[in-house]
Amino acid sequence: MKIYKALSRLCIAFIVFFICFCFSSTAYAEMIGVANAANINIRVGPSTEVEIYGKLFTGQQVSVIGEADGFYRIEYEGRDDLYVFMEYIDLTEKTDYELTDPSTPLADMGIPFDTSQLIGTITGDYVNIRKYPSTEHNALAQAFTGDLFPVVSQCGDWYGILFNGQDAFVHKNYLTGPYLENAVATVVEIPDEVPSFGDDETYEMYAVVTSYSGLRLRSGPSTESSILTVFSYGMAMDVIENIGEWTKVSLGGTIGYVASEYVDINKGVRPENPLTRGQHIIAFARQFLGTPYVWGGASLTKGSDCSGFVYSVMKNFGVSLNRSSAGQFGDGKSISKGELQPGDLVFFDTDGNGRISHVGIYMGGSEFIHSSSSRRTWGVTISSLNEDYYKRTYLRACRVL
Repeated sequence: MKIYKALSRLCIAFIVFFICFCFSSTAYAEMIGVANAANINIRVGPSTEVEIYGKLFTGQQVSVIGEADGFYRIEYEGRDDLYVFMEYIDLTEKTDYELTDPSTPLADMGIPFDTSQLIGTITGDYVNIRKYPSTEHNALAQAFTGDLFPVVSQCGDWYGILFNGQDAFVHKNYLTGPYLENAVATVVEIPDEVPSFGDDETYEMYAVVTSYSGLRLRSGPSTESSILTVFSYGMAMDVIENIGEWTKVSLGGTIGYVASEYVDINKGVRPENPLTRGQHIIAFARQFLGTPYVWGGASLTKGSDCSGFVYSVMKNFGVSLNRSSAGQFGDGKSISKGELQPGDLVFFDTDGNGRISHVGIYMGGSEFIHSSSSRRTWGVTISSLNEDYYKRTYLRACRVL
C-alpha cells in the first residue's frame, strides 16, 4: 500500500510538472532568429559562465526552439542544445510548411505551389549575398553554413532570395534544399547606374575592413605573398579590381591585395581615414562581448570585473592604468559628458555612496562597453548612458588616451 501511494504521488507530481512545463514554455518551432550584432557568443548552456561553442555574425540566421534565463535556445551545426543572448537576436516567422522529402511532389502533399514555401540552406561559409545575379556586383552581406533563406526565383545560375525584406541573389552552387527546382525562372534587368567593376573608369568603389582583428594587405593575391601592412577594423581603401577571393586595393599610394571575405565593398567616394585610436580600442573590446563577470578577474576571455576589463583592454594598446575603477579615474584628465569621445572612460556610483564603483569605455552614440555584474546583463555588454539606471548613477568621465 505504501509503495502504491508513493507511486501515485510520483505520477501526480510528474503530470503537474508536465502541464506546467507545457503551458509555461514559449513555442518557437516556427521561428528564425537573425543575429543583430557581430561576434555573438554561442554557448553550450544558458549562462555566460559556460563554454563558448562558436560565433554568430550580423545577419546570420538560426532556428530558435526555446528560451531560458535570458537566452534563446537554438539549432546550430546539427545541435539543438546551444544558446545565445536574447538581446542579440531578432525573431522572424519561419515558413508555414516543412518540406523535408524532395521525392514527394508538392501536389501529393496537398500543398499548393507558392515560392514563399521554398527554403534554401547555405552550404558554405562567407557566401556572398548579392544585389544582382552577377559576381561583378556588390555583395550585400555574407552567409554561413546552415543559414536559411526563402527562395523566390531563379535566374540562370542564381537563386533569388529574400534577405532582410529585400530581393537578393545567391549562386546555386551554395544553396540547397528540397523543391528549389520549383522556383520560377525570372529575368532580372541590371540597371545602368550600377556598373560592374572596370565598366567605367570614373566609377568609384571603396572597401571597408570588417575583421575586428585587422586585415593584412599583401603584395599579391595569395596568403604566401608578402605582407605590406595591416589595416585596422573600419579602415577604408579604394578598390581597383575585384577578382573573387581577393580584392586589389589602393590607399595612400600603396597598392596590394586583401581577402574579399573580410571587406565590405561600397559605391561612392571613400570616407576619410584613419580611425581614431579610441575607435581601434572599441573594435578590440567588442570581441569580448559575453565574457562572464568575475569579481577580481582581469581576463578578457575567462572573466573580469569592470575595472579588470578596462585595465586589460587598455593594456593591449600600451595604456597603463590602475587596477581599481577609482584609481583609473586618477589616471586620466577629467572631462565633461559633452566632451566624450570613443575610448574615454565613464564612471558610475552604483553603490549610492557618492564614490566611484563602476567603470566602462565610451563607444560613441551615448553607448559604452563594460563588464556588468547585473543579473540581466551579466558579463561584458553594451549599455546606454541614456538608460534610467546609468543616468542616475553616472558620476564623471576622464580621458586616458
